[in-house]
Amino acid sequence: MFFISVILISFTAFSEGVSLKLVSEKITQNYFTQESRYKAIFKWVASNISYDTSAKLLKNISTDPDSVLKYRTSVCSGYAKLYEALCESAGLKCQVINGMAKGFNYLPGDSFEVNHAWNAIFYSNKWHLVDVTWASG
Repeated sequence: MFFISVILISFTAFSEGVSLKLVSEKITQNYFTQESRYKAIFKWVASNISYDTSAKLLKNISTDPDSVLKYRTSVCSGYAKLYEALCESAGLKCQVINGMAKGFNYLPGDSFEVNHAWNAIFYSNKWHLVDVTWASG
């Protein structure tokens, strides 16, 4: 199986002092390859952060990784920034990519504009694109 069930680290009550480093260590503590550590963090973020549709419409939400971790809600850039921060805390290469995603209202010929964020991760000597927001359901 792609992900092992040990990832069910709940962190139900975040305190002000919980660090990204501590959360990253807890998520990846039983994973020893780069690929499995990326996947463990990916699964945890996708399973524990909720998409905030109202904030997206109002354009009123923090995407700072600490805030996303504390409140467990965000939009795509918050998911991507949290994933990047957790990966970096685990010593893994990760970058946020900002670009365009064709959504439900896209029509052929529409102009391109930045409207989404996802990540690039580096393992096995190449970059891989991942989108934790779309994986979250």
